[in-house]
Amino acid sequence: MVNIDEKKIKEVVMEHYGGLARGARSQIGQAGTAPEMGLYSKEEVAALPSEAVQASAGCGNPTALASLKAGETVVDFGSGGGIDCFLAAQQVGEGGRVIGIDMTPDMIALARKNRDKLGL
Repeated sequence: MVNIDEKKIKEVVMEHYGGLARGARSQIGQAGTAPEMGLYSKEEVAALPSEAVQASAGCGNPTALASLKAGETVVDFGSGGGIDCFLAAQQVGEGGRVIGIDMTPDMIALARKNRDKLGL
């Protein structure tokens, strides 16, 4: 049996992803961004705040596969800096709703800042 310290795991995960959020501004223009990894096209992210793109952990592009329609509600668990939420918002339009959920306070703060920049 492996002794798992769930509290410690949560702390390590929060620190890692919080570091991504805090470092997003300093990473702008560096290699390794979501578009450079082939997850998002440059056109998809062109209108998004750079910090949202830089904070992406590169786990995938669910909006490319979801076939979202106007008026739908989307929930993004582990939403990070908001890149997928903002792309989903473009697809569901003003009649839709997008909810981003993240366990990391730094990511939530970054996503809110990015949301405000976009006027969403």
